Order: sequence, then C-alpha cells, then structure tokens
Amino acid sequence: MIKLIIFDAGGVLYTGSQKIVDKAIKKFLEKHDINDLNKSSKVWSKIEKLVTIGKMTLREAHEKWLEGIGLSKTLEDEWAEVDRKEIWGKFKKTPGINKLLKKLKKKHILAVLTDTIESKQEKMEKMKIVGVNHKPFDEIFTSHDLGTCKPSKKAFNAPLKNSVSNQKKHSSSATRVTN
Repeated sequence: MIKLIIFDAGGVLYTGSQKIVDKAIKKFLEKHDINDLNKSSKVWSKIEKLVTIGKMTLREAHEKWLEGIGLSKTLEDEWAEVDRKEIWGKFKKTPGINKLLKKLKKKHILAVLTDTIESKQEKMEKMKIVGVNHKPFDEIFTSHDLGTCKPSKKAFNAPLKNSVSNQKKHSSSATRVTN
C-alpha cells in the first residue's frame, strides 16, 4: 500500500521554460543598459549553487548577482517584481493538478521535494502565483532549507522521516478516538 507520494515541483506541479526566464532577464538587463548576458549567466551560476543549498537567502543571492553584473543591489525589489510577473506569472500549473492532489490527499501523505533557490515559504508563494494549491501537501521540502540537493540520502530521508511521524500522529489520534 502506498502511503507517501513525493512530488517534484518544477516540471511536475507546474511548467515553465528557460526561454521565459531568459527573456525576462534580457529585458531587465537591457532596461539598465547591461547587454552582456553571458556575464550575467556566469555570475548567477556561481551564486545559484550557494542559494540552492541555503548558504544565502534568495534576496542576498539576487543582490550579489546584481552587484556582480555591475548594478546596484538596491534594484533587488525591482528584480523580484520582474521575477513574480514576467517569470512566475507566465509559468503554468499542470492541467488538473489541483484536482489530482485533492483526490490523492484522501488516502495518502503528500510531500514536495524540490531542488530550488527558494525557501519553503517562498516556494509556496510561487506555487500560489502559478495556481497550484499547496494546502494538500503535508510538507514541502526545498533543497534551500535542507541544505542539500537530490539525489542525496538526506534530501529523500526528510520526507520519509516526516511521513513516519505523520503516520504515528494519525494512528495515535485514531487510537484515542476509538478508546
């Protein structure tokens, strides 16, 4: 009997494309007279590794990226708005995903395990933007919060340990109700 179902986020709960991301970055950089997209990519690739495992916050990562390409870190709020509208606002939830999650939740423990630059709270906000209901999930695990990426044992053990804990809570409350 399947008790736990673990979902990845990007490409499973919602879809987007690198083309959408690149277009938003290019537009933002051109607005600020930066035309070297290769430099931007190189700067971000060094930062992305650190933010993905929680060595810095998303805001700090964006500020470091902006400074690395020669812009002021004070533009982070403007970039965050571009990220919400021009990137996440154009990503799409997987058709029927919310209905599926609601149905699965009736019989299973549901979790998200995703490699991402966002914390759990930030990931929930992004899921909301694309229209994915995060409430059916018992827990959302991000590489940012866990400090490690898939396929590490630590990453997969987190939802497994959590599901065992949830099963114990459910069975003990059921026992109390029947006694």
